[in-house]
Amino acid sequence: MGKYHELVKMAMDKGEGEEAWKLADQTIEKLRTKHPDMYEDLIEGLEQLAYKIPQEDAEQIVRAMRPKGQYWSLQQIRDFLRSKGITGNYVTWYLVMNMCYNDFYNTAKMYNLQGDDDFFYCLAKDFIEDPDAKPMKVEKYFQD
Repeated sequence: MGKYHELVKMAMDKGEGEEAWKLADQTIEKLRTKHPDMYEDLIEGLEQLAYKIPQEDAEQIVRAMRPKGQYWSLQQIRDFLRSKGITGNYVTWYLVMNMCYNDFYNTAKMYNLQGDDDFFYCLAKDFIEDPDAKPMKVEKYFQD
């Protein structure tokens, strides 16, 4: 990719950025039609980069949740998930478990489940693993 990056940078430096984008778009369109699996891999990878929520942003989002804000810290979520055999995707779980706590607290309280971590874990799991959800559901949900 060194040569590709070098040539794009040179084109950009000469004010040819728009033409470079057009050429890239034409090539990506060829990829989409002739190698759809490779195209989908590219799009999936780009979506993961574009919609990724850094830990600091996730913490800010959770602190701003209403009415309760953060109930579990990221470390508490990590520890809880590890006890369930889950070893990754902690930021996503952190966002969704705290969202569920904020959004469904009143219902949980009606059934005396407001302190039941497993209840909120199950709600979060259903949200995260929704089989008919579009890709990047959680990340897109929390984008401004």
